[in-house]
Amino acid sequence: MLAHMSLLLHGFEYPDIDDGNSLRFTLSEMGEKDWVDVILTNPPFGGEEEDRIKNNFPPDRQTKETALLFLQLIMRRLRQRPKPGRAAVVFPNGVLFGDNTCAKLKEDLLKDFNLHTIVRLPKGVFAPYTDIPTNLLFFDRSGQTDEIWYYELPLPEGRKTYTKTKPIQDKDFAECVAWWKNREENGQAYKYNFREAYKQARKEATPHWDAAKKAEKTAYQLAKTVKQLTDKIQGLQNSILDFLPPKEVAQIKNQIQLVKDEVKQAQTEEQSQRQIAKVENAKGDAIYGAIYNLDRKSPNNQQDFEHLPPEQLVADILQKDRRIAEIMGEIQQLLAGAE
Repeated sequence: MLAHMSLLLHGFEYPDIDDGNSLRFTLSEMGEKDWVDVILTNPPFGGEEEDRIKNNFPPDRQTKETALLFLQLIMRRLRQRPKPGRAAVVFPNGVLFGDNTCAKLKEDLLKDFNLHTIVRLPKGVFAPYTDIPTNLLFFDRSGQTDEIWYYELPLPEGRKTYTKTKPIQDKDFAECVAWWKNREENGQAYKYNFREAYKQARKEATPHWDAAKKAEKTAYQLAKTVKQLTDKIQGLQNSILDFLPPKEVAQIKNQIQLVKDEVKQAQTEEQSQRQIAKVENAKGDAIYGAIYNLDRKSPNNQQDFEHLPPEQLVADILQKDRRIAEIMGEIQQLLAGAE
């Protein structure tokens, strides 16, 4: 009733409201008939959906996190043609820095959509219901993402947070709206050259992925060798007959032992190669995955960087991301060795 009343007051004479769970439909069954031109939404976050809802999504993109399910739904329903659809969505910070399934979804988003702007909202926007930091994500279906603009919406002067009795107002967005049509980096605005970071990450991760493939290939060949040697042992064992002279039996048994030693050596090397592949893949994935951490902080708020040129700022950020990726790779290597 409140939703109907709000839409009527805002000029929608015949509002069409679906009060069911928007996630109840199977994602793969949605097509052009379900496309829309514009999506404006503040999906629920911090909660979990039931398994029956989760199963409506692709197996490698399934999660109980409501915000991530809505992100998939929004991407699926935005019109592709003739005029690309556009969306403005409220998401918590967790979506920006999340990994695993969240990172896969951000990879989909940045590959197929133009995530052109992220407005970082100040504290207390949704108080007292949640203190989780939130963001406005603006994206459309016009193509891949090349660069992402960030705008940190400041609190009004003298305020430390928004509250239920003193909530955010339209006028608080005035400077952001003015900046929107004439974008320049300033105290609140900065940009992330995602396409440049993507190319650099692929370049740095590829040697690790190639090393992993080489190790996996070697491990596969060693596994085949182990199988052949095992068959050879079986053949030798079958050749030991009751009527054979003891000397000949001893020779065969000696052969069997030698082949068993070869099997053990091959198995050890196979395990070593598989471990190398695992570690190299982890290093490559860590380098590549770092670019999908969209929780980018403003370089303008760091005094040490105040007088550095933009090129140096980008280089420093990329260097820090690479170091984080290396540390994550080392941690994964240690964890893998402990298994």
